[in-house]
Amino acid sequence: MKKKLILIFISIIIWIIIGILFYYLGEFLEKELILEKPTEQYVKMKEINDNRTLIGLSKEGVKEILGEPVKIYTYVEEVYMYNAGYIYDGIFGSQKHNYVVYITFEETGMVKSTIIKERP
Repeated sequence: MKKKLILIFISIIIWIIIGILFYYLGEFLEKELILEKPTEQYVKMKEINDNRTLIGLSKEGVKEILGEPVKIYTYVEEVYMYNAGYIYDGIFGSQKHNYVVYITFEETGMVKSTIIKERP
């Protein structure tokens, strides 16, 4: 009877240790393998957006830096759209998120604002 209790106790301890190991393995995988991995183009465009590099430039100045826009929208103000690259996330980068930069111009033709958004 004593041997059975000892075996049950040892089994419980082993299962607790296995549970703890799986928990910490999950934490490790989440931190190390599921990190967002941006493309070089995304990093460049994010830096341009965050540093407000384009604010005050003309349309020609923007085209010199970024090339021709992918699309031009004309609402009240003119808006250029550029591909901003991708961010890969999920285990081993299994999910791909596409981003674009929208550049809004004032009536004078100078850049008013920029914004990066995920494109559906």
